Amino acid sequence: NGAAANVQYFGGTEDQPACDYDYKPLTEIVAEHLDYFDLTAEDTPVFADFYVLVLTQPADPAAQETYINALVQCLNENRAAGLPTILIDAGNGTYGTAFHKALTDQAELGWLLSYAGFLDMAIVTGTALSHGVARYAFLQHGEQTDATEQAFVRTLADSILKDFCYKNIVRNDILSFVRNDLSGNADNFWMPDIDRVAILERLEAGMAAAVAPVIENLERSNFISSLSSTREYAERGWGGIALKNYRF
Repeated sequence: NGAAANVQYFGGTEDQPACDYDYKPLTEIVAEHLDYFDLTAEDTPVFADFYVLVLTQPADPAAQETYINALVQCLNENRAAGLPTILIDAGNGTYGTAFHKALTDQAELGWLLSYAGFLDMAIVTGTALSHGVARYAFLQHGEQTDATEQAFVRTLADSILKDFCYKNIVRNDILSFVRNDLSGNADNFWMPDIDRVAILERLEAGMAAAVAPVIENLERSNFISSLSSTREYAERGWGGIALKNYRF
């Protein structure tokens, strides 16, 4: 309904495509998504209804830590002020695990409206904005229930855990294990037929270690539970998180 979004970029390459699969600069892609959702871009942060923070690929590879720290500081300032925020990792893997570690150590992940970074860069922007805008609209106009809140935290946890823990840590170990230890095809566990039980055990063990600090962060987080049109703001705690039924 015409809400105003303030978009801030960190990394210095927002005027370029985020990856080989994009054909427009990141700024244009974001602008098109805002227009699609009937949102207006607000350059003055104080006048915005919600906020979008985007980490781009680094213009200066030697300044990666500076870009990360600036974004995390901005995110924490938004958190302190209760400003609803969407986070997009458009770094396309160039930061390794450094960005995720900084967020886990220094930010409150569960407070975000949405996060995306796990998918291919060509669809990360759409995923983060569609999830975040839907959540913002629901907080404005929807009827909160235990079921809707549980659905939200599951969606956010799924995005964060797959990106932070699986994509950049456990997945590479699985690929190496299948190829080097089992002499298999990492794209097809049935041709040739390999020990799929061993792969699943490897996955579960790797994830158990990788998710521990991230789950601790989420379990200590609050999430925005009310953001009505009257600007009534409220939060609730996440509570416990359990992961089970891993499968490929």
